[in-house]
Amino acid sequence: MSTITTLNSGDSGPVSRGVLNTNLANLNSDKIETSVISTDGTLASNSDAKLPSEKAVKTYVDAQTVVSTSGVSAGPATSSTQTITHGLGATPTIIRIYGVSSTNTTGPGCISTGTYNSTGNRCSYLPAGSSTRTGTTSTTFAVRLAINSSGSEANVTTGVIQNVGATTFDIVWTAAGSVTDSSFIWEAQ
Repeated sequence: MSTITTLNSGDSGPVSRGVLNTNLANLNSDKIETSVISTDGTLASNSDAKLPSEKAVKTYVDAQTVVSTSGVSAGPATSSTQTITHGLGATPTIIRIYGVSSTNTTGPGCISTGTYNSTGNRCSYLPAGSSTRTGTTSTTFAVRLAINSSGSEANVTTGVIQNVGATTFDIVWTAAGSVTDSSFIWEAQ
């Protein structure tokens, strides 16, 4: 911050002129030139030489809303490709998927939670019929469904998310049997 010197009533012309010149020079060194202030609310110039105005920052932040869509679907009866229409209008950066298989009197069904992003498919799941309920993970699929058949896991079905686009994505199912009594929830962002 610049220092401004006060003129005294007894200062003469040359002293006053010198103090005024120093004061003006100090003020000029602290100001921000209007040419370095950007009012572009998209921040498209991506410049290290420009400062955004308060309104430009607000416009930019307000435009950065996270858009998300979701849906619910039943598990497949056979190996197949299921196309999901997400309607984002942009390619999602992440897709989350949660699967739940039926539970019966002999034990719980399979529970899974998975994601798809730039690094691929990931899933963590609890197998159906498992009394210990130890979790398992996979990097080859995003969802896993399986029914509980007399306390044992049956009809293991896995889904791989592929072909992600601005309006749709596919779940490629590999099924050992029908899991239509299972369901999954997906969310695309």
